[in-house]
Amino acid sequence: MIAWLATYDGKTLDGVPVSFTIDREHVISHRETWTGTECPGPYLQSRLDDIVARAREIFTAR
Repeated sequence: MIAWLATYDGKTLDGVPVSFTIDREHVISHRETWTGTECPGPYLQSRLDDIVARAREIFTAR
């Protein structure tokens, strides 16, 4: 999903302009936006850098 969204960077999606880069500034978890949540949990939270790296690989392989 991250790699797919990046294909719309600089375009519009359903009429909404998209500005999206595959990096940790743009790929964030619920925990990083709302206080008081444990989502996505410690395992997935600790893997976000790996998820971003894999999304970059998928995106550049297109």
